[in-house]
Amino acid sequence: MKDELTLEQKLTNIQKSGEDILTRSLYANESQLQLKEYKNIGVITTEKELDQLKSVILSNESYFPYYDTENSNISLLTWSEIECKKQNEKTQYSKSDLETFLNTVLKVGMNKMELTWECNSKTYKTICITSNEDIIYDNVIMNILCISEESPLNKGLTPIIKTKSPESNFSGSCTNTLRWTAYWLWGSERGRVEINHTIYVSTGNLTNSTSSEDAYISIGSAGADSQIKECSKGVGGYSICNYAYYLATPTVSVSISGGNGIDFSISTSGIGSEASGSGDNYLSASNL
Repeated sequence: MKDELTLEQKLTNIQKSGEDILTRSLYANESQLQLKEYKNIGVITTEKELDQLKSVILSNESYFPYYDTENSNISLLTWSEIECKKQNEKTQYSKSDLETFLNTVLKVGMNKMELTWECNSKTYKTICITSNEDIIYDNVIMNILCISEESPLNKGLTPIIKTKSPESNFSGSCTNTLRWTAYWLWGSERGRVEINHTIYVSTGNLTNSTSSEDAYISIGSAGADSQIKECSKGVGGYSICNYAYYLATPTVSVSISGGNGIDFSISTSGIGSEASGSGDNYLSASNL
């Protein structure tokens, strides 16, 4: 999905509403992180300059967003500081995914900008790489994932969409759609996951059930899987759909395991932001 905003509009939107948008982040109810200034600092003209820039971005002293889950806030910490905190949680981290991503997307001829951030009364600077009207990479912008307020992430398994007929002898279908939407800091949609759980009913009897999923994200990774875990047919029949999903920034590795009768589960590693989960969704013919 192409973003119609110009580079200037994106950066201005982050300045004006970044703090408000940040409160949609999965693990942050409040944030003092705000973009204060931005300026052009030149063009990447040689491969040597490009390699030096990658080294700066990957440096242990470069700043990244860190989700302080205990205080439900976001801080900017160096990679080394984040690794120390995560080591206390017995989680191992690697720069390999970020390095691979940078080697793929950063090119000679792209532009460099210096961004000045303020967070918890301190000032931080990052290098933002741009091309035409696109933000190609910035340690802060790319590694914060904002989740739609309409998402059921924090509302249990309540579906966003539920269609049904009030007639007990209804013949047709009923679908629950679980949806999670991710946004950029400037407000545009970044990615989405949808899981559809459908039951088919004939004169009040549940005859079958199916599930499907769809996922995408711009810069990062997204995925989902689903399976019908149990389907009881007939009058008062029901269906249980087992599912898992994720939306992740480029520095986070996520994988789904399970299936073929085994409940799906999620495993994650990396520094950045991700929204993921797994569970069961229940539909019953008696609800029609």
